[in-house]
Amino acid sequence: MRFGCRPGQYARRRSQDGGAGLVEMIVSVALIGTVMTALAIFFTTTVAVSGDQGSWQTAGRLAQTALDRVNALRGSAPTTGRDRPSSDTQWSSPVVGAASWLADLREAWDPAATFPSGQTAPLPTTTQVAPVDGVSYGQTWYVGRCWQPAAGGGCGPIEVA
Repeated sequence: MRFGCRPGQYARRRSQDGGAGLVEMIVSVALIGTVMTALAIFFTTTVAVSGDQGSWQTAGRLAQTALDRVNALRGSAPTTGRDRPSSDTQWSSPVVGAASWLADLREAWDPAATFPSGQTAPLPTTTQVAPVDGVSYGQTWYVGRCWQPAAGGGCGPIEVA
């Protein structure tokens, strides 16, 4: 006994729906592939940016420890142990980016210090290397003097009346 089916009717429906499933599958695979490619680029960029931010954070922490080292010194202590020849060598070939900051300063050193004590001074005249996670960061201290008018304003290498 058959319930509502005519001979050949089922076969006809099957042949009409057979191609649509294949086309839908191809479209869905292409769509998923496109979305995954876009997400892969996003995730790759995110990983690269996270790595850069980690490097910047490490550099910032090391800069803060260098500033803390300076802040721990009192009075004329920043020049203590910095002999003139070592200081002259440091100032004559500053690290990249430091020259513009040194233009408004006059070099300072400890007149009682003898060569090569600048290398082991509280603020040494040589770059101190701080390796972190396989990356070497350099800490360099330049000690100088400048004149700032009592009324305020910029700092310069000579006294301005």
